[in-house]
Amino acid sequence: MLLHAVMTGFLVALATALGSAVAHVDDVLPKGRHALLCGAMAGYFAAGLVAALPLADRSDRVWLLGWALPCVAVSVALALLGAALPAWATVWILVALVCWQIAYDPGVPGTGPSGRRWGRFRRAVPRGA
Repeated sequence: MLLHAVMTGFLVALATALGSAVAHVDDVLPKGRHALLCGAMAGYFAAGLVAALPLADRSDRVWLLGWALPCVAVSVALALLGAALPAWATVWILVALVCWQIAYDPGVPGTGPSGRRWGRFRRAVPRGA
């Protein structure tokens, strides 16, 4: 139940920040709203990682880290370094991070790339879960 409350809190913060982004679509977001937008996404990604990591076996942990850590890192870097970007650019960078999580599929270890294209997305549950 605690995880549900945490994730809901991040989604509420994200919705609040997106409302401000719509109001400032061609302008730079106010610094606090920019930090809220990026921080909400970083927190959402981190909470998902923290929830799934203890439940995964060793090979799935590597998959989870490759799936979530880039999103957390880019969100935090965007919060710190991207304050001068227009609101639309910030939102599209964050959309790209969500697309990364949807499309992430490194393939089976030892067999090379999976060869899948963007038209076919990976399964929703990591291997072995």
